[in-house]
Amino acid sequence: VNTARKRAEPVITGGRPGDFDSQGAAKVAVVRQDGVYRAWYTGMYREPGSEWPKSGPYPIVRVGYAESDDGIHFKKNPLGLTSFGENDNTNIVGGLPASFSPQSLFHDPDEPDPARKYKAYGFIGLNNDRRGAGYGYSADAIEWTADPRNPVFDAWARATPVVRNGKVEQIHDAVVWKYRQYYLAL
Repeated sequence: VNTARKRAEPVITGGRPGDFDSQGAAKVAVVRQDGVYRAWYTGMYREPGSEWPKSGPYPIVRVGYAESDDGIHFKKNPLGLTSFGENDNTNIVGGLPASFSPQSLFHDPDEPDPARKYKAYGFIGLNNDRRGAGYGYSADAIEWTADPRNPVFDAWARATPVVRNGKVEQIHDAVVWKYRQYYLAL
């Protein structure tokens, strides 16, 4: 087991003013494949003049992608899949809802469906006041499909068939990992 070392500077930093990640990069998930460190992160953007959480709209979140040869110096290469503002060539991955923020992302080599080899779990905004846990899958971890059953965990799901309601109840974090043939969540 390697001992973690804290660095003085972040390995993935926020972007320039106006970028989808101009307010910072958080919730970073890294997978090493074929000698390349692949990272997905939540980029945050706050409207100019917003003083959220005191006032103003909730910050916008998107999932960004970066790569590194050493796991320390990450480069945000444009993917050209998703626009943000006037930038049509961002490093935002495709197919995930704008409110999705992954807390778990992993490669599942045992998955028989090639379209679901990568899995991402995290919180997803259901409205401005409430969150549930969402799930997305991908063949390449760049272009994603959000599960049509999202939210897969909802703090206020009740009745049969499920009726979703509530304003304040929420699930903020959804951490999922694979243990043998099971997916465990907390």
